[in-house]
Parts: sequence; C-alpha cells; structure tokens
Amino acid sequence: MTKEFDLALIYNAQLLVAECKAEQNPYIARRGHLHKLQAKANVLGGSYVCKLFITNQPAGGDSYSSFCEQARQYKVVVTAETLPDIAQILKKETTRPTYPRI
Repeated sequence: MTKEFDLALIYNAQLLVAECKAEQNPYIARRGHLHKLQAKANVLGGSYVCKLFITNQPAGGDSYSSFCEQARQYKVVVTAETLPDIAQILKKETTRPTYPRI
C-alpha cells in the first residue's frame, strides 16, 4: 500500500483527504479502497481528518450499496452524478462536514 493521497487540502487547520478512482466498478470490496483511505488517514489524525472517496463512475448496483453502507461510517462518497458539484462538496466538507471530526 502506498502512503500517498490523490488530494489533500487544509482549511482552518483541518485536513481533508481524498482517494480518486477512475476505474470500472471501484465499489468492489476486495479492492479495499475504503480500507486504504482509512488506513492512510489514520496516520495523519484518524477521526480528525475528513475523508472523501471520489470516482467518475455512476452510482448503482449491489456492490455500490454495500460500499456506501461501509463508507457511511466515516466517509463521503462522490460519484459521476455529483462530480460536477465537486467544488461545492469540498467547500461544504471543509466548513460544515457531514461527519463530525472529534
């Protein structure tokens, strides 16, 4: 596992990191994208870090539902449908995060 992020932002001393995937069906659990994102973020502050998973693939399918269930514990998922709004999503997550940073 590499220790690099596709995106890292700091706003008001709060870190936001993202994993970006442009592959077919990035939601398959065995790929471990959410686990990798969490593991890398833990090194930098764990629950104090805002975590996003960004993909150009559409939402849908069984693997997507399972993926989102796992991600809802502590991550925001951005799919093809919401990707055009990425600037607003990043702004919201830095100013009013979906998940509290404790």
